[in-house]
Amino acid sequence: MSIFYKVFYKLFYKIAENIPAFSKLLFLFNLLLTGKRKQDILILATITKTGTHYLRFLISYYLILHDIQKKGGDIDDIQPDHFLIDKALPNSWHSSYRFFSKKEKPTENLSIIGLFDIPRSHMALRLLEWKGFKVIHTYRNLFDQTVVSYETKYSCDRDLKSEYESVEELHKATFESNRKQYISFSEGSVCEINYLRISFDQIYINPVESLALVIMWLGYEPDLRICQLAS
Repeated sequence: MSIFYKVFYKLFYKIAENIPAFSKLLFLFNLLLTGKRKQDILILATITKTGTHYLRFLISYYLILHDIQKKGGDIDDIQPDHFLIDKALPNSWHSSYRFFSKKEKPTENLSIIGLFDIPRSHMALRLLEWKGFKVIHTYRNLFDQTVVSYETKYSCDRDLKSEYESVEELHKATFESNRKQYISFSEGSVCEINYLRISFDQIYINPVESLALVIMWLGYEPDLRICQLAS
């Protein structure tokens, strides 16, 4: 990548980051190039470590089990595939839909629940860009989120260990950003988007019911046996 291209990309990024209307145009242009509609996209908007991976896991397995059953296969014999999630749902909203980045092809099984893609996003509500799209927001207690982030990322990765010496230091450094994300989805203006809010506790304690809730919210009748197997 040339120096000119790097400088141009950074400048382009800053413009899109600070001008929501421009960012929305890029999003819509990306959909136009893909030949898709707003209704085909579900944005999974979460603070990190609040159930993003778990919810993608549940949806991915539901889709593959549903497809196998439809084709007459034995869904009880399906073995776990640790790479299924990123193969089924590989895209992020930030890198795949805001700019002219290459999108990975999501699983065709998403058509089972009327979707083309479920890109994930770790940022506050983008009301202007996401108006008219489906959005799921997952959340958890912010200190719990910090503890999990520290234990699974900063304390066990030798390249990151020097960034924060304790959970408290990480919490202090990230609290305002995480709080901004959290409260952005609880403000009154959120009613302008098609939006579902689920806590990490709900997903963790009741994964079957949470998965069924998402499918019903999308307008489909969930297969409860497959929901149980996917969980």
